[in-house]
Amino acid sequence: MGGRLAGKVALVTGGAGGIGAAIVRAFVSQGARVVIADRAEDAGHRLQAELCEMARFLRLDVTRSEQWADVVAETVETFGALDILVNNAGTVHALKPVDKVTDAEWDMVLSVGLTGAFYGTRAAVAPMRARGGGAIINMASIMGLHGANGSVGYCAAKSGLRGLTKAAAADLGRHGIRVNAILPGLIDAGMGKGLEYNLRQVPIRRAGLPEEVAAMAVFLASEEASYTTAGEFTVDGGDAGARVLG
Repeated sequence: MGGRLAGKVALVTGGAGGIGAAIVRAFVSQGARVVIADRAEDAGHRLQAELCEMARFLRLDVTRSEQWADVVAETVETFGALDILVNNAGTVHALKPVDKVTDAEWDMVLSVGLTGAFYGTRAAVAPMRARGGGAIINMASIMGLHGANGSVGYCAAKSGLRGLTKAAAADLGRHGIRVNAILPGLIDAGMGKGLEYNLRQVPIRRAGLPEEVAAMAVFLASEEASYTTAGEFTVDGGDAGARVLG
């Protein structure tokens, strides 16, 4: 199979649904073989069945570093390499002000959205170095740029993910490993689906589609982005950069 990612092997966390599933499908359409890493076993197996031999579902709790080691090793054993990692898994706590967020809620959001991405990045280095390079894509958010009320854990995790992206890019560039972040705005999938939002303030006055985020991921994973690292790429209809007043 040809395509912009032909011959590449990718691992996508949170890959069984929403933006993650859109990325998995887009990568496969461009010739990559993909490991769907998620805790949602039923959805993961359904997606694997849809994509046949081009995909494999592996259960992964991103907050468990030992599971990362096992999943990366199984990825290499199954497909022979690891070229692309998408740290897409994330979660939120209930909307509430900072003084009402519990220790458990804070720890949950940070462990999935930030620590999990650190574990994944660390685990991916050795197989990517063995291939002479690779691409790591972190799914941040415009909420890591400007914050939002009631979302202190999510905003902190996404802001931290931006810092992780830049520091890892500085560490890994010499090994040919590029690290970039995608910052979606309101996307009609997953946590964004059905969310009340004032679309009048967004220059492109609609919610985004998961396929539009996936298109950015394909670019960053491909050789078209070979001189691109430590970057932040918004897919938000202009929400973070320009507000429509009135």
